[in-house]
Amino acid sequence: MAGCSARGPARRRRPAHRRLGGRPRLAAALRLGNVRGRIAAIEDMLRAGHATGELRTDVTAEDVAANLIGIFTVAPLPGHAARADRLLGVLMHGLRPA
Repeated sequence: MAGCSARGPARRRRPAHRRLGGRPRLAAALRLGNVRGRIAAIEDMLRAGHATGELRTDVTAEDVAANLIGIFTVAPLPGHAARADRLLGVLMHGLRPA
């Protein structure tokens, strides 16, 4: 059957930056192939935010990755898209300096 797999009918997925609340840089970083590459990409973004004063300096790339793992665990559950968007908003807001 066209459009079907062992998991059921194929669903059209939103582009990664749309699933991440319109944050294409973060989406691009998360598409990297390995954990070290992902952590390095998050570190690069944190450094850029530190340099401009837009991000807290006490948050590590591992902290951000752990939060994203939690968000990505919730996101695919039926009816949880709004929760995933809200959690991502909390993460992004929490990265700003006080």
